[in-house]
Amino acid sequence: MSAISRVSTYVNRPPSDIPTDIPQLRKLLASLHPAACGVKPNTLSTTKSDLASALRAVGVLQDFEAKSELTPEWDTFLTTVQSTHQVWGLMRFAASRIVRCVSETSRQFNHGIARSLFAG
Repeated sequence: MSAISRVSTYVNRPPSDIPTDIPQLRKLLASLHPAACGVKPNTLSTTKSDLASALRAVGVLQDFEAKSELTPEWDTFLTTVQSTHQVWGLMRFAASRIVRCVSETSRQFNHGIARSLFAG
């Protein structure tokens, strides 16, 4: 059974009524509870993951993690983390646009300070 069919069953709506607007879909998926859907927590989690994969495959959901590279600082830091689940969570965070933006801003800021310290 496909993830779309499963989610459709869980929310008692036809597949055509499942929103493809990401904020609406997130809200809908957040409202699902394993007990209410009659499945185990891992099954619901896998279904959500499979739905995300299907949406990436058709281009509705972009895969930002695949398109971004980590900074050398993040690569170094992640090699020190021992727990696999922490690595996965941190990798998603490190690949996010916010971290890349902050990292670039920090780099520019530090470069500006270094120039002012050594100027003149």
